[in-house]
Formats: sequence, C-alpha cells, structure tokens
Amino acid sequence: MLPAALLGPLLFAVASASLLPRAAAVLLAVTAALAVRLYPRKTIDLGWGDLAAALWYSGKEKESRRSLEGSIAGAWSPRGDAVVHLSVRTGLDLLLRALELPRGSEVLFVPGITIPGMVEVVEANGLVAVGVDPPSESRLLVDELAPYLTEGTRVLVVTHLFGTVFEASALIREAKESAASSSSRTARRPSWAPPRLR
Repeated sequence: MLPAALLGPLLFAVASASLLPRAAAVLLAVTAALAVRLYPRKTIDLGWGDLAAALWYSGKEKESRRSLEGSIAGAWSPRGDAVVHLSVRTGLDLLLRALELPRGSEVLFVPGITIPGMVEVVEANGLVAVGVDPPSESRLLVDELAPYLTEGTRVLVVTHLFGTVFEASALIREAKESAASSSSRTARRPSWAPPRLR
C-alpha cells in the first residue's frame, strides 16, 4: 500500500497543478501496481490496462479519436457496418430515436433474455419490449420468427449472451422479408415479456 506520508503531498501537488483527473489516474495505476484488484460494476473484462489506454486516448486530438473509432468498427465488421457507442444501451437508444417509430411499436428480443436497462431504453422511447422464450435450455434461438411477429413489430434485437455470438442470419433474413411483405400477419403472443420496472 502507498505510505500515508506520500499520499497527502502527492494529492496536494496534483490539486495545485490543476491536473486532478490525470493524477488520479496515476494514483490508480500506482495502486494497481500494489496488487489492488478492480471490480467494475456490470463489466467482466475491464482491467487496469484498459483504463490506462482510455486515459491515453482521452488526451488525443479529435482526428485521432475518429481514427480509433474506425479501427474499432473495422475490427468488429470488415464490411464497415459497425458503429462505436459508449454502451449497447446508448447505441439502442440512438437507433430507436433515429427510427422515429410510432408509439407502441414492438421491439422483439430473441432470445428474450436481457438486462433491465435495455427494457428501460425501449420503454423510454414509447415502445413495447417483447421477449421470445428460448425453445430449450440448450438452444436459445427459435427456428423461425413468424409465430412471434405482429403488425406492431418494428425492431428485432438478437441478444448475444455472455460473449456468445449466435448464428442468426436466417432470422435476420426472415425479419427483412417480413418487413418487406405487406401481407397481414397473425401471431401468438410469447409467454414471456420483460418485467415492468416502474
């Protein structure tokens, strides 16, 4: 642990130099070097190296940030159709606002397992979150969407749980075809729906 005699002068020097945010990061790095573990909330794989990199890139010019965004997006999708956001919830909120869907439209979650924050984002945009029950404990994706689609379904969210990336191209193709067709649909309601949080 950092001796108390050094901590006071270090914090005073930092505060007087108006470099508090960067000095706090240095203090965190020193603490990390002394084997203090970081347990961030709702995050599995964030470490001290990640925080140091974030600190480094936060001081870069905007053009460097754009370059970083491009390289992150390129790592996720070589086709260039990925977008970098602060979090999945932030990205979902941005998407739903940009779509300007009618109030009461449905956002279909497949499988219907998600965190409460995702449901809150959907409801904050005046939409209805609908979850689709997994067919079994070992198979989380349904074979087809047709039984779950209604006239109000406007968005499909494929939930990739615990870092697992599901092969959902057939479901996505079906959703696109369904959106393109103008025929009327009947649907059975899923037995599960995300809980109301308020």
